[in-house]
Amino acid sequence: MDDRRHRSAAARLGARLVRLPGRARLPRWRPHDLRGEVLAGHAARRSAPLLFHSRGWGQFADVLPDVATLADGGVVSGLVAAGLSTEVAHVATGVAQAGARVRVADLSTAVTLDEAAALVPRTIPLEAASVLVSDRQQADLAFTLGVGNAEFLLDPSDAVEVDRVIAAVDGIADRCAVHLEDPFAVERIDAVLSTIERLGRAQVLEIGLIDTAGGATPLRVRALLQEAVAIARPTPLRLGLHDRDRLGLVKAITALKSGVRHFDTTLGGLAGAVATEDLIRLLEEVDVDTPVDTSALVVLARELRHRATVVPTTPTQNSSVPALAGEPEIVRSHRMTQKLTAEVLIPDLTPAERARMERVESVLPAIAAAAQEADALGAFPEGHVRPLADAGLLGLVVPEEFGGLGGGLRDLAATTYALGTVCGSTALAYFFHCSASSRGMLPLAAVEAGLYTDEEVPVVRQFAEKVLRRMGAEQMMLANFASEAVKASNANVLISTTATATEGGWLLNGEKSFGCLSGTADYYLVTARREDVPGIDGLGLFLVARESAGVRPRAPWQGLGMRASDNHGLVLEDCFVPADEALAIPGGFTRATQMSRGSWVGNQVAIAAIYAGVARGVWEYALDRTMSAKFADTGKPIASSPMHQVLIGNGETSLGEAHLWLRRQIDLEASEPPILPKDEVVASWKLAKGAICEHAFAVAIDALKMCGTSGALMDNVLGRSLRDTAMGLVQAFPAERGKLDLAKVIVEREGWAGLTTRDAMADSTAEKAKVAAR
Repeated sequence: MDDRRHRSAAARLGARLVRLPGRARLPRWRPHDLRGEVLAGHAARRSAPLLFHSRGWGQFADVLPDVATLADGGVVSGLVAAGLSTEVAHVATGVAQAGARVRVADLSTAVTLDEAAALVPRTIPLEAASVLVSDRQQADLAFTLGVGNAEFLLDPSDAVEVDRVIAAVDGIADRCAVHLEDPFAVERIDAVLSTIERLGRAQVLEIGLIDTAGGATPLRVRALLQEAVAIARPTPLRLGLHDRDRLGLVKAITALKSGVRHFDTTLGGLAGAVATEDLIRLLEEVDVDTPVDTSALVVLARELRHRATVVPTTPTQNSSVPALAGEPEIVRSHRMTQKLTAEVLIPDLTPAERARMERVESVLPAIAAAAQEADALGAFPEGHVRPLADAGLLGLVVPEEFGGLGGGLRDLAATTYALGTVCGSTALAYFFHCSASSRGMLPLAAVEAGLYTDEEVPVVRQFAEKVLRRMGAEQMMLANFASEAVKASNANVLISTTATATEGGWLLNGEKSFGCLSGTADYYLVTARREDVPGIDGLGLFLVARESAGVRPRAPWQGLGMRASDNHGLVLEDCFVPADEALAIPGGFTRATQMSRGSWVGNQVAIAAIYAGVARGVWEYALDRTMSAKFADTGKPIASSPMHQVLIGNGETSLGEAHLWLRRQIDLEASEPPILPKDEVVASWKLAKGAICEHAFAVAIDALKMCGTSGALMDNVLGRSLRDTAMGLVQAFPAERGKLDLAKVIVEREGWAGLTTRDAMADSTAEKAKVAAR
């Protein structure tokens, strides 16, 4: 390249400025009516009006492109800097799934593969991601982890650094983007153009012009790009702009008119960058297409702002424009206090609870990403187990002494609620895992209460601790199996599966009709009755390894909703369970259930929380959809129509009532000291379960009406949520049965049992006959 071209570049930029006595420097030299000293003069090889817009006059005007691409290099670092680390996985995954490359980590300090792996989020689709690196070794580490692209940040004025980076990308240039720092400084223009030429010859993926110092102005953007675009060709330039001076979009359209087709923006305008959603709006207004899901990015940006409270602060030192009166510094300087999904249900989380809920928040993006496919396949995604385990959530309600997180019922309900907002099936399967903890916690509480003899205590303790240790320290997935196809008129569950004593243990025979994670869990926690012990005292608990001989899932369950919960049930045929894997002492299980604060074994309120969470998720989906879509004639959101506003009022009422019932029941079962005695807590549950699920279904119905026929699909959030909330109408018991049960308690002082056996049912019938005969 001709070196004279670089030597004259700064002169050409300066040629467009004149100095007037006592006044600021003004662009361009104007010969008429101006008195001043001309510093220099030069006719640039390329010149065009700054914002002359025409698609048709390509010979005379700068032609806008048909397509512009987007990448997001700042949202992850911006979230971390704003104290929103738990939002990273969700937001970054959303950006990647929308079709924009997203920078997910800075590997500039990583030396080993383990160090790099610790910095790269594992729940994000890495093939659509990039990482920042400083050398070849870090780039190789990134590619080993499956990251799509490596990005280098380079000071173009440092010749040694330029040589080093060009050597580093040799052989991998087609996967490497190189970004130039502060490229719009007048004194750097020669170095910038020279570096662009060299990177172009190196055939890097793209060259980034990143306004790290905030020094770009529309004129400087124009002046640099008129040279840079031609020099770089065919290597694309990607422009990253700040919006601290509120001219970000002016500079963006200047770049479009100057030949730039690729932009680096940041969702929500974090750290003062041009906001992705703002540039999308600009591109739409000037009829420039972009190969990303713009609607998804706009919704994600709105969600990001909705889930964070923006607190006004002073402008940054780099900003020359003060904040408008009363306006939060959203774009230039801000800090955010994150609102977790769980806090929608339980706003008064303790610090310890909030820390656990941040773990939950971190897995939501991965769960949401797999929900649609899982529902279509009708199978629990194997990939869900690892994120849950890595986050420690398999031991959420297991005491810390057994390797768990030490959470309680509030944690469990808040977690199933949060999971329900993105995937009801996963939430239900997770609940069935967590409910196994009651088979450890309740027996230990009964030991402390003195409900077992001295001979029984060691047997009870070793079984209970084994259950908890497997869930906590060993991070195994357990699944609870109690329900059976045979029903009783006076109980929710009739146990017919039998346990027969044999040498060294027990043989189980029977069929379990309802229970998630069939074929997936590491262990099945099966409730069965001893054949040699009459009544409910014969009920026992048995840990069955998934690969045990004599156990298999039933035929695939083709349910209406909750299809991806592996809710097939089990068939047990002479399935052997070692004696030390069972709690089979007479009355051992029934005495443990006496320690429950709620109905039967407690924690059932966390199932109802799932359906409330599903309702919350589909309601937000419907609101986003109808707020984003506009009427063609008025330009107003579809949600503004009178019909939609009636539906919004109905939906908000139903959602609010579901939350009120749910919060009340959680308080009744989790408060210390207890608010009400156990019988009144159980009575409340009989109404609460039905009310929560009925209201959740009503929300889904209103969401369906909100979205209309175009949204009424089987394979979207609306269709899945409608089917999932329908399952809440019948799961455990319908609202009508709960009301009737409560009425029986009030009138006859007796309601349905939580579970029973055939002989216990017969004994109860005989006793009632005797009482009637008297």
